[in-house]
Amino acid sequence: MAEPDAVASFASLVRRWRLAAGLSQEALASRAGLSVEAIRRLEQGTRTAPRRETVALLAAALKLPPADRARFEAAVSRARLPGSPDHAWGMAPAPITVPQPLSSFVGRERLLASVREALIGSRLLTLTGPGGVGKTRLALHVAAGLLPHYRDGVWLVELASLIDPALVPSTIAAALGIRERPGQSLPQTIAQTLGPKRLLLVLDNFEHLLAAAPLIPELLTGSPGVQALVTSRAALRVSGEREVPVPPLTVPDPRACVTLQDVAASDAGRLFAQRAEDIRPDFTLTETNAAAVAGICRELDGLPLAIELAAARIRHLPAPAILSRLASRLPLLTGGARDRPTRHQTLRGAIAWSYHLLTPAEQVAFRRLGIVAGGCTLEAAAVVVGPITPATAPSDVADPPRTPCDTEPAILDILAALVEQGLLRSEEDRGGEPRFRMLETIREYALEQLAAGRESEVIRRQHAAYYLDLAERAAPQTEGPESRWWLERLDADHDNLRQALSWFADHDPTAGLRLGAALTVFWRARGHAAEGRRRLASLLTRPGAQDRTRARALRCAADLAHAQRDHAAAWALSDEGLTISRACDDRLEVALALDTSAAAAGIRGDVAIARARFAESLALYREVGDQLRVASILINLSDIARQANDAAGARACLDESIAQARAAGSGALLAWAIAKRGVLAHDDQDYASARVDIEEGVRRMQAEGDQHLGAHIRVALGYLALGQEDYAAAREQFAAVREQTNRLGAPSPHAHLGLGAAALGGREYAAAGRHFAAGLRQTRDWGERQNMALAIRWCAALAAAQGQPLRTVRLAAAATALEAAIKSRVFPLQERLFDRWLAPARRALDDSAREAAEAAGRAMTVAQAIDDALASAEMAEPIIPSACQT
Repeated sequence: MAEPDAVASFASLVRRWRLAAGLSQEALASRAGLSVEAIRRLEQGTRTAPRRETVALLAAALKLPPADRARFEAAVSRARLPGSPDHAWGMAPAPITVPQPLSSFVGRERLLASVREALIGSRLLTLTGPGGVGKTRLALHVAAGLLPHYRDGVWLVELASLIDPALVPSTIAAALGIRERPGQSLPQTIAQTLGPKRLLLVLDNFEHLLAAAPLIPELLTGSPGVQALVTSRAALRVSGEREVPVPPLTVPDPRACVTLQDVAASDAGRLFAQRAEDIRPDFTLTETNAAAVAGICRELDGLPLAIELAAARIRHLPAPAILSRLASRLPLLTGGARDRPTRHQTLRGAIAWSYHLLTPAEQVAFRRLGIVAGGCTLEAAAVVVGPITPATAPSDVADPPRTPCDTEPAILDILAALVEQGLLRSEEDRGGEPRFRMLETIREYALEQLAAGRESEVIRRQHAAYYLDLAERAAPQTEGPESRWWLERLDADHDNLRQALSWFADHDPTAGLRLGAALTVFWRARGHAAEGRRRLASLLTRPGAQDRTRARALRCAADLAHAQRDHAAAWALSDEGLTISRACDDRLEVALALDTSAAAAGIRGDVAIARARFAESLALYREVGDQLRVASILINLSDIARQANDAAGARACLDESIAQARAAGSGALLAWAIAKRGVLAHDDQDYASARVDIEEGVRRMQAEGDQHLGAHIRVALGYLALGQEDYAAAREQFAAVREQTNRLGAPSPHAHLGLGAAALGGREYAAAGRHFAAGLRQTRDWGERQNMALAIRWCAALAAAQGQPLRTVRLAAAATALEAAIKSRVFPLQERLFDRWLAPARRALDDSAREAAEAAGRAMTVAQAIDDALASAEMAEPIIPSACQT
């Protein structure tokens, strides 16, 4: 029997949260798709073991946040008897990763059950039907109900705002948090990442991207535990697909004398009544209005979107008045182009009917907002819509306007009217600000209205100009303390930025290059480097771009090549940009291009070139009096000096950088320079000074709120702890690095390698192997040869701890050879750490065996060395061997 306190807890939670939501038992039952009797029994505690599907429906209907949802699940777990049917899948429920509609799900019980059954037996299921029939809502409801069956969750990928089928892979990857890997196609990366997962992909609105349909079976073939639920107006027509048509809602029988019971029993009647009640809580189906509601549902062919648009008018018009207006507009509702499906004509009519109920000013705003892709902020809406005057109102409206357009109303009032009438959705962004979005079927109608007038190009120009301005405002902020907020802002408007880039490509290539340059940090930080490079490359081929703008775009393309570890292209692009900037005598752009090319030279081991170019850019920054960039370049020069084993030069650069950062008032650069000074002290084994400087750098960076640089400083703190054999502190610091970099979407291999080193020091060899393998794979995938060599060295240290002296010496020699090839070196701190582990292994071999192992390591290719190192990491045993202990 279930524990009484558990039963009481669950029953009380249901009642408490229902009352907090202001819902009756009947309203909650309707929202959750359950019976009123089921809700009553749950609240009384007489139903003690609800199914997990039932709990998920309740949680969604109550709109519970994650913490309350967890309490809900915990209460159910205590109340459920062992052996419940819910355990048949043998998995705990995954977190909900699909948004739940705010309004209730009405009707379609039989279809819901058949879709669930079909999905359980199919890898690829496509819900098809006309626009506005409710495919998306049905898919989300099905996904929420099946959530416990997928241990890795249910993931929604929204495709409606895409135009280019080539962007489908990157959109899926972005939704799943999968980053591009150099040398591998994005579909291969997605399939490889999803391979061991058990999850459901909900791909919404695929009909306009059918050229990308073959991608879906390709992903599923490489991911046996993954299923796809697709919504599309047309079937994908690919192998393995199972199609389920989504029909309109049932309507009262037109051949019968309609009763109240008939209307209440039909799905369309229930939907109208529920939405009308949401608008007017005092609305209810009665014998008086039942016939009118039945007539509305029939006239609208049972299409959910059309019914919801009609119900939205109940605030101002009673049901009989709504029906009478429909009767007077039948030609518009059903008289579309003859080559279009009947239901599409009806949907177009429903949207047109709502459009013609708007005031002239609202109509202008509606059609202009059709240009927005994926929603927009209030600020963007005001710019895109622009001023509205009587001259911009339509002169050929079928019905006379409701009110004259005597004055220009405030944009917020117009948006509120569009939201109220169901033509626009208002959502809240993470900052608590409103964001406005159209359903794509409605947006399609708005674009048609815009195209029918003479203002389409003007509005497109306004739209593109606004998003250029937004990107250029954001660009300086995307690497500072407010970077996360600005990157999220650009993320939300990514589709609008893409649209603006496409418009500029055809009309103003110079503006397009400006926009691409402003988006460089965003593209790099959000894993869209390939798309950014492709767009910049295309714009650079267009004639007419100004030389200064072209030079900046080349430098930015070089930055993106760096992000993809394509250092040869980065060098070539930055050098071309540098040549143009010198010809234009644009000293600031020359200095920036020198920075980019110097970084490329440093990565490929050309220390002398890197040093010379950083020095030249430093001189230019001094000349123009840019203290911030002077401080920044001095830090870069200190790194190059340290790489060249010039400790005194590195220290002198940092001392001046600290002074310049103080003078410029840059807390972030000051923190970074102080922390770097601490690293130099650590190289000299001055641990006390090192700790003081590095910890001060962390404190200052935390105050600045710069998570990216803060994570890098924590790497230094982690190595400080490793050097002093404080493995618990090292683990804490590197775990913080992993958390910060993952949250920023730029995971660091140093987090894995540092955690592995801490585990190695604590003799947790199996854990060390897992971390070293993860770090090595990451550096291999990204092509970072310097960190790749570092990872191989750590695997050599693990081999030493595991009593494998031959492999230890072989891997150490392979890492040394790789470092020599790229003109890199191990810093003193790292050298001391490795000697601690490697020296006993070297001593365990005689001269002949050691020399043979070293020769074998030097002869290995990079791929062979990686395979050998991974074998060492993955075969690590959680034991302390008798030989080669350290």
